Amino acid sequence: LSETDAAEIKLKPETLNRLAEIGIKRVAVVFQGVEISVPTAALKDGAVLTVEKRPRSGAGRKPVQADVDSAVVSDIFEIEITPAGGGDPISDFDPPVELRIPVSDAERFDPDLLTLAKLEGDKWVYLLGKYDSENGTVVGLRPTLSAYAAVERKVSFDDLAPVRSWAERDIRIAAAKGIVVGDGKGRFRPTDTVTRAEFVKMLAVTFGLTDPGAGAGSGSGSGAADRFIDVNDGDWFKTYVAAALSAGIAEGRTVDRFAPNDPITRQEMAYMIGRALLRYTGAPKAADPDAVLEAFADASDFGGRYKAEIAVTVADGVMVGAGHRFRPQDFATRAEAAVVIRRLIDLL
Repeated sequence: LSETDAAEIKLKPETLNRLAEIGIKRVAVVFQGVEISVPTAALKDGAVLTVEKRPRSGAGRKPVQADVDSAVVSDIFEIEITPAGGGDPISDFDPPVELRIPVSDAERFDPDLLTLAKLEGDKWVYLLGKYDSENGTVVGLRPTLSAYAAVERKVSFDDLAPVRSWAERDIRIAAAKGIVVGDGKGRFRPTDTVTRAEFVKMLAVTFGLTDPGAGAGSGSGSGAADRFIDVNDGDWFKTYVAAALSAGIAEGRTVDRFAPNDPITRQEMAYMIGRALLRYTGAPKAADPDAVLEAFADASDFGGRYKAEIAVTVADGVMVGAGHRFRPQDFATRAEAAVVIRRLIDLL
């Protein structure tokens, strides 16, 4: 490709189908340092990929909220894929598109706080991205395409002293990537319990889950969430609950209640994590879940139906317990949730 600020790349169906036939699952396009890796199965009829590089226009250090300071560390890339025959841009990729955005002067920044950001109007929406030091890029998976950049994001909270020794760094990293948020007043409330809805949102953002029913007519979510009488249109968590249900990583407390505002137990948290690991990271099932969990003195407190997935979470080191106890029936705190999210990020 020529070194211009915009490019249009035609992906021919015969080429894509041939690649799929020989087992190549992705096709990658590189332009001005940004790499877009697209699943071939999503483009079997051909497509046109357009990329436009936009300068940062002085958008260096930019206060986003009172407790946030962000620095745009790359150019902005507007990316779009449309069907070869024309029509609206493809809006939902499953599996997602992998983006790699080159970082300028990476040594000036904290690599753990580098992430992806999507430009919506004049505001940034922060998304999960990880810095790849070998290639000097921030990489992330995106189910949709838009205008993206790499960003260093620093988030500070005033109330982390009680958890500073074991959770502060993880909270800051998860917050940098838009996975956890504070109360808008400079506080994270690390020792408060985390609700089921809050944790489902964390998982949905971490794994880039989207609600397949969003925007499909009336209501704000798919039927997967509509069956619960305590998940309603207008609830901030509905799309996250619907996305997690559709992905098979969450379930209700009862047939008709999700219990979104109830505290989540450590057992429920580990169960959801295990299901996500199995689906999205290729983690193997535990051959003998009881053998994995018997290391905990309170292994008898695990619910039998949860054990297989919890064993995956434990085997991958995402939740490890303390003092030879897992405390499966205890409620998880917001600090604990941020720590396990950081461990998940490291596995992705």
